[in-house]
Amino acid sequence: MEHNLEPIRNHFALKDRLTVMLALLGIASSIFIGIGLILKIDNLKGLGMLFAMAYILVLIWWLARSHPKATERPDFSPIIKLFNSYWIMLGLISILAVLAFILTGVVMGNGWIMFPLSTLPAVAILIAMRKQINRKVILAGIIVSVAFFSVEFIFQPNDAGGAVINALYIACQAWAGILLLNYTGLTKIQFYDGHILKALQSLCWGCVLAFPPALFNMALMTSNRLTELDPRFNQWWKAFYALQPGILEETWARLFLLTLFYVLLRPRSPQKPQRALTAALIISVFIHGLAHYPQSLSDPVSAIFIALMYGIPLGLIYIKRDYESAIAYHFFIDFVRFAFMVSLIK
Repeated sequence: MEHNLEPIRNHFALKDRLTVMLALLGIASSIFIGIGLILKIDNLKGLGMLFAMAYILVLIWWLARSHPKATERPDFSPIIKLFNSYWIMLGLISILAVLAFILTGVVMGNGWIMFPLSTLPAVAILIAMRKQINRKVILAGIIVSVAFFSVEFIFQPNDAGGAVINALYIACQAWAGILLLNYTGLTKIQFYDGHILKALQSLCWGCVLAFPPALFNMALMTSNRLTELDPRFNQWWKAFYALQPGILEETWARLFLLTLFYVLLRPRSPQKPQRALTAALIISVFIHGLAHYPQSLSDPVSAIFIALMYGIPLGLIYIKRDYESAIAYHFFIDFVRFAFMVSLIK
């Protein structure tokens, strides 16, 4: 009996050490970046950024070792009967992802067109799984869509038409993503499951986990790196516009795309579920990253850096925790950045 308990003890001991390491790195990075920014000491800020990068890498490790493991997740039958080979399906998904980016990012000059383009497979999922659609699913998608539209309308009232169109896209992708989650049990939406307190806890923990990466992101920003969007943040309350990318991108890239790729790959890899989950994570991060930084194709080092620092942690938080944690993590990083833009503009 003593011998049988040893692996369990070792697992918890390692998880505890990772948790302590994560906390210490988070505290150290926050202190050094904060003091470096306040006192304008570049060496301290640089040291804090190194601690923040270490924090993110340990966060990835910590999340990867968290439960549930891929082998603990439920099995399910494929929703598409064609291409029973895992490698053929993986190759097909990868080719389609690259072609979609070439069409939108290279030919049309805007990688973000992949977001509305993703509504096409979402509608196909809704048609294929129409018997599973119920009032709860419809209401959940409407709530996500209305939340997005409300933020967009408050902060950009002159573009109400665009907000309505994007809200419709988000509704379709949210409905499809929820149906796929119900089918696979990949992760949770606490509000959807009626766990209001857990949802609020997830929102809080998402912000806490995002604190060092948010400071790291802020430390990278200078007045010379303002985008077309940033000058709009001339008042502190406008930093809450960060809710918009949090809702839009986590619904699109995580709730819909990541879950969709998992649905397509997992039944074709019953003996090795981890590779299906890993592939779904990487492809969704790839698409999301190229939408942000289409130049990453010519700069693979930057692409890998961006994926490690932002995309992979968000995907793992969605998988290992829940949808609300991913939204909060994403929101807080952008919130700190937008708030910092207010100080630069003033």
